[in-house]
Amino acid sequence: EVNVIVSGLFPNGCYRWKEARVNHLTAEKVHVISSYASVYQGMCPMVLVPYTKEVNLGQLGAGEHKIRFLNGDGTYMEKTVTLE
Repeated sequence: EVNVIVSGLFPNGCYRWKEARVNHLTAEKVHVISSYASVYQGMCPMVLVPYTKEVNLGQLGAGEHKIRFLNGDGTYMEKTVTLE
């Protein structure tokens, strides 16, 4: 089992963590993680709200895997993990 930690900052107090979706591109051993938030209407505290969540990628085969953390604007941060 492989787990990763997703963290970031919401722009104000109306945002709440909703879920993460993982898209496994098996042939390339690339795993794309997209994070989603719920936004509530009303008076919002204008403070940055940090979040940290654990996301399960499941069982991955041996070898080098790329983990892409997708941003809302289409850019991403990529990390590499090697499993034996």
